[in-house]
Amino acid sequence: MKEPDRPLSSLPKILSLRYCPGGEEQAARAMEEWVASLMEEAGGKIAFTRVADPPFLPSLSITTKASSSVHYHFVPEGPEVPVFREFLRETAEKGNSGGPGAAEPSRRGAPRQMLLFVSTHCPNCPTTVRTVLALSTRLAGLDVHLLEATMHPEAAQQYAIQSVPTLLIDQGPRYTGSLDEEKLFSLLREEDPASLLREKIRQQIKGGCALEAAAWIAGGGDPSFLAPDLGKSTFEERIALLVALEEALESDPRCLDRMIDPLLPYLAAENASVRGDIADLLGKIGKREALPALQSLLKDPDPNVVEAAAEAMENIEGLREEISKP
Repeated sequence: MKEPDRPLSSLPKILSLRYCPGGEEQAARAMEEWVASLMEEAGGKIAFTRVADPPFLPSLSITTKASSSVHYHFVPEGPEVPVFREFLRETAEKGNSGGPGAAEPSRRGAPRQMLLFVSTHCPNCPTTVRTVLALSTRLAGLDVHLLEATMHPEAAQQYAIQSVPTLLIDQGPRYTGSLDEEKLFSLLREEDPASLLREKIRQQIKGGCALEAAAWIAGGGDPSFLAPDLGKSTFEERIALLVALEEALESDPRCLDRMIDPLLPYLAAENASVRGDIADLLGKIGKREALPALQSLLKDPDPNVVEAAAEAMENIEGLREEISKP
């Protein structure tokens, strides 16, 4: 049975919050009333400090035990309310910063900015908010901004938000829908720019931004890391990947040459559709290094794979003849 919510006056320690009024009139008034109600309920257990203008207004900010900052730019409603109150109580119990169970230290000087766009009417958003709040207690150096998309339309338009929840990390990787906390934790803790860039490309492809990913590949980016994604993907993910890769080939016929060796092992994938799609892609890349592996597919038990391999070989030979013409 769920434990009933306790009043904020029962917080074990005095909690320091930062408040900055302003913004659109309705949102500013709602935030002002919310802060007043929190102050009244807390009975001195919450100390509010007014601060200088943050990037988005209005703002109620909390420093976590990991010394990360969480900024609420909207008043929680419905299912968002218990998420906020749980976070507030956990922060009070464990301290605003430092203390036992220290979080992973940040390996870079500047805070990592995270923008999470939600809607108070979205049934999935509270779970995503809870995941992001959990990350702020596990990692140092995060600067988390929680924005209600309809209350911040200019920001939603600026960042091309088309659905909620949507998370942006340093204006790079973009996640829509549910989040994998452990995957994000590992990614953010790694602090590896190359890993973050690869994740950004993956999310562009999954998010329907194939042209942006294709432009990066055609511009000299090494696409080799996408080979395992292609070999282990679902049908929908594979189609999105193929669109990006084939778009890149249109711009630069040699831009996928480095993918050949990483792709070859997946010609033996259990999924016949994967074998056929990779054979087709190798044919479009057009390098003779792929011919021996494609030759072995001519004995594949699936006739569609045999056909794809034969067409790929014909395409490679055709490209070779085209190049050798005077």
